[in-house]
Amino acid sequence: MSEQTLQAIEKIKKTHANIVVTLGISIGVILGIYFFTFPQFLDRAPGVVTFQAISAVFLFASFFFLKRMAFALTRLRLMGKPECKAVLKAVSVADVDKDADVILAKLG
Repeated sequence: MSEQTLQAIEKIKKTHANIVVTLGISIGVILGIYFFTFPQFLDRAPGVVTFQAISAVFLFASFFFLKRMAFALTRLRLMGKPECKAVLKAVSVADVDKDADVILAKLG
């Protein structure tokens, strides 16, 4: 049981890290596109500029909640797997950054 749980913890940690990187890069690329297209839309489409300004604020704010969003997506992705389900119910966002042995000790 311990070895299977340890493998599940490692899978959760790896999936979480991959999702954090993917979300961070995606948000950064979108904000970069906004930066370079803002002057073009300023004269041609003021409605698009308003959308860009409002969504840029939300995208920038999402950097502060990136790990929480990634953990929620990790739970959605791995909750169907029986080996990960018990671990995901017991851990929180703060636990994912800890070593696997610490998480295993928390599980009991």
